[in-house]
Amino acid sequence: MDLYFEGILLDESYDSSIDDDSGYKDFVSSYLEEEKQTIVCLYQALEEKNYSKIIYIADMIYGHGGSLGFPLISFMGKAIELSAKEQDFFLTSNLLYNLKNYLEFLSK
Repeated sequence: MDLYFEGILLDESYDSSIDDDSGYKDFVSSYLEEEKQTIVCLYQALEEKNYSKIIYIADMIYGHGGSLGFPLISFMGKAIELSAKEQDFFLTSNLLYNLKNYLEFLSK
């Protein structure tokens, strides 16, 4: 199944260069699992319409994604942050859905 975000095809070969012996793959797996739990917190905050919490968490996602070499996660974090600043429930919900799917895609 092909996965798209904002019209961009996400390529499954992305992860193929990670060296199993470096420990990086384990670190990335752990990071992705933590981000999945973060999505649960974001959905809860959205349900409560706690946009300040969403902004705070999304900013952390933005920073972590960039620092750890996941520019698309970083981009999505910034998009969620900006939509929450506008208190746009529908857009924020859609962006969270896309981030959740992308994290699941990377965890395969």
